Amino acid sequence: MLTDFLRLDYLAVLTGITALALSTSKSLSEWVRERRSLLLFHGTWWGEQSGRWGDLTSISYLDQVRKFCAPKDYSFRRTGKEQNKTIDLYLYGDSYTGEIPKEAFSNTDGYFYHFRYDTRDYTLNPAKKNILIIEASERFVRERFRSTALLQNMRVNEEPDGDKAAATAPPKRSPQNTPFSINDVFNPHINQNLEYHLFNYNFLIFPRQAKAALSYTLFNRASGDVVISDDGNFLFYKITVMQNNLCSSYDRLGTNEVSAIVASLDTIYDHYKRAGFDEVYFSAIPNPATILQPGPYNNLIPRIQNDPKMKMPFIDLYTPFKHSEDPVSLYRAGDTHWNNKGMQMWLDMVNEVLQHPSN
Repeated sequence: MLTDFLRLDYLAVLTGITALALSTSKSLSEWVRERRSLLLFHGTWWGEQSGRWGDLTSISYLDQVRKFCAPKDYSFRRTGKEQNKTIDLYLYGDSYTGEIPKEAFSNTDGYFYHFRYDTRDYTLNPAKKNILIIEASERFVRERFRSTALLQNMRVNEEPDGDKAAATAPPKRSPQNTPFSINDVFNPHINQNLEYHLFNYNFLIFPRQAKAALSYTLFNRASGDVVISDDGNFLFYKITVMQNNLCSSYDRLGTNEVSAIVASLDTIYDHYKRAGFDEVYFSAIPNPATILQPGPYNNLIPRIQNDPKMKMPFIDLYTPFKHSEDPVSLYRAGDTHWNNKGMQMWLDMVNEVLQHPSN
């Protein structure tokens, strides 16, 4: 009997160590998430929720509240007249733009999407007009652009003197870090990863949904990393509405920090222009709270794009979103992302740039 108990004890310790290693390592966590998120496994006991109604409804277990549920409705409609495909478009972005296909962009021959966590090398084609668009969700702007770390993720190979070969070399992935390294020990997302690896399984969904429904019905509250908007019609990612968080639309923002972000963006702009890009643009996608519940907004986006020292031209989505007659129609109610209308507004602005590139 004692032997059996010890074996169970060892098994629990081994399980805990495995979960800790998975949760600490960014690479291992992503590897596990990619496989568990496959549609093939959604119906199995160890699979995870599909999140088809929205990432916030999924993590708050409010999938049963209809007003928060909206499927992805992206149509990726290309606007404007298609002319000669003379542009190689490089889009450095995040989950807002990761699903947009090449066919949605005007006059684009080569299309290279660079997810913000990736590290890759590129060689530009001198026979094409090379355009770089740096897209970032507002909640990542302060974290990502107070420094020039982007330059280490997206590297452009310089052409040897006199070498003007027309062919563009495909992007190359740089060697990745080992799955577990000392740099991962202080992973800021370890708590979320632990919860995911230990508890985010289909067989645990029902009790969590029941608990979430009770909290919502009795106290009008969402759980975990989600909060309900003041009007009760939207879910917000908690860190985007906290008073003290770099991701928040409401966090205090000093003049010195704005200047530091602008200086970093100017350095990034100068670097990529020297590297051979004909045009470089920046586009910040407003947090849902920025548009739908702007109350104490810190004005991060307009303060950056209106700064007199800002060199990089903006693809300004904030202004049309802010002045929209129907702002609630721009975002999915239970998700951190825009819906088709919001996405299409941004895509139309990008295609306007691609149809009328500067000389």
